[in-house]
Amino acid sequence: MKLPSRPVTQAASRDHERHHAGIVVSTQRAIGDLLRRIVNLTSTLDAESMQDRLEYLSDW
Repeated sequence: MKLPSRPVTQAASRDHERHHAGIVVSTQRAIGDLLRRIVNLTSTLDAESMQDRLEYLSDW
């Protein structure tokens, strides 16, 4: 199987019935803030809930 030459976006993934483990994006933040938000996210959503999901750390 040939790998795609560019990253698979969420829309492209959905169009081709591909799945991903979840995408977390963030603006540049202080490390303590990032860690607090990631801990909050991971204590709320498990791996199954994150599948095919796009999360912004600013929401956490």
